[in-house]
Amino acid sequence: MTIFPKALTGLLIAFSAMLPAAAHADLTAVYGVPGTDHRMTVAIAANGDIRAEIDDPSMYWVVLQGVGYYIQLTPKATHVSALDDIAVVTREAMDKLDPGQQAQLAGHSSVHTLLAKGTMAVGGRTGDAYFMQAPDGTISPMPWVVISHDPALAPLGQAMAEQFAMSAKMDPYAMAGTGEDFARAEAVLRKGAPILFAGAQLLSVSEAKIDESRFALPAPRETRDQIRQWYSMQEH
Repeated sequence: MTIFPKALTGLLIAFSAMLPAAAHADLTAVYGVPGTDHRMTVAIAANGDIRAEIDDPSMYWVVLQGVGYYIQLTPKATHVSALDDIAVVTREAMDKLDPGQQAQLAGHSSVHTLLAKGTMAVGGRTGDAYFMQAPDGTISPMPWVVISHDPALAPLGQAMAEQFAMSAKMDPYAMAGTGEDFARAEAVLRKGAPILFAGAQLLSVSEAKIDESRFALPAPRETRDQIRQWYSMQEH
């Protein structure tokens, strides 16, 4: 059973929602995965509004006055879903799974630890390196995240931590398991700004003015019934 569209499932872990940081100049950060064309762009307005997108401009997120929205543009419709509503619909779908399916999801939720091991330079910036440690003691060969304490990146750090916290509330694996992995990761992300995050490196940061239209919702907010119907269509 598909809990929600596959496109959204993959994106939630990286950029499913973002909440506003304190007042600052406009800031645009671009992350990239080495050896690929994949890009993640996070645009943060001085008033705290945020837009985030990964590769495909037809799927992105905005935050307006602290409320996060997921937008998907299709040939037939423009979907604007509040992230809180997505979380409710996802929980409903989880509750409808049979015990075997729920157990399968819970089985994917294992308790990992983020282990601090020195510092690492990434693209000319330096930060604290955190490696993933599995329950059997195995440590990842590369850091899962590298945290910078540069004050200039503080708005980015807060936005990334908040989006991660929101993504955990909507992620089916976090719902099925203990959520301890997500809580540990969020605690580390709140220490500063990630200059490397799940394989993606911070490539550039700009304080150029961002057009306000980039943060505007392209259509009215959908109701939960509309979201349920849309997700149901993705399953077939």
